[in-house]
Formats: sequence, C-alpha cells, structure tokens
Amino acid sequence: MEEQIYYDVFDVARILRIHFKTALRWRGNGKLPSFKIGNRRYFPAEGILSYKTMW
Repeated sequence: MEEQIYYDVFDVARILRIHFKTALRWRGNGKLPSFKIGNRRYFPAEGILSYKTMW
C-alpha cells in the first residue's frame, strides 16, 4: 500500500513559490485540492505536483 503525502499551506507556498495567502485563495477558487482536519488545511502532494507541472 502506497503512503499518501500531504502538505500544509506553508509547504505548498514554498513548493509553488507563492505567498501562503495566494495558496489559500487558490484553494478557495478550487485550483488546489485540499481537505480540513480540525482547524488545519492539508493539500495532497499529487494535486500540488500536478498543478506545478501545468503551471
């Protein structure tokens, strides 16, 4: 079984070289997939990497 990798908003901002508020805005617009656990937001690695290759 393959283990999934998830990033928080600050990791996503660093990977995509954007401000963390931009990452949150893109999440709100549906550009970046995410889910919430408690009051934290997580982004699956495959969604971030696929967006990075398109960008």
